[in-house]
Amino acid sequence: ISRATQTALNNKLNIPQQIPRNTNLNSYNSLESCGFYYCVSAADAQTMANIPVAQSSCLMVERQGNGIKQTFTAFSQTGIRTWVRFLDGVGNWYQWYQQAFVLSGTAAPTNDQGENGNIYIKYE
Repeated sequence: ISRATQTALNNKLNIPQQIPRNTNLNSYNSLESCGFYYCVSAADAQTMANIPVAQSSCLMVERQGNGIKQTFTAFSQTGIRTWVRFLDGVGNWYQWYQQAFVLSGTAAPTNDQGENGNIYIKYE
């Protein structure tokens, strides 16, 4: 298989790409940036701008109407959290809204976990 064919397949299949250090997530703002991305470490995440939390994570960027939707999922030993935000068709970013927080372990959720009055699921 040629390199050009492999590149075309990779682009078509949206193989996840690593988010570089010092990236501003606002730069993932076009149809060309739609796809899947990941951040390996909290240290890398701490260098990034417009990120909901500085943890290892994945980012899905997709078209939503005339704008762009970003879905950000962070992973830690205590659970998984997901946020979503939108870029409207005239260039305005909306704030990150936490969608879910799945806890691991046996501890009950506390009021300081999560944001925006979400429901938390505990699994063991």
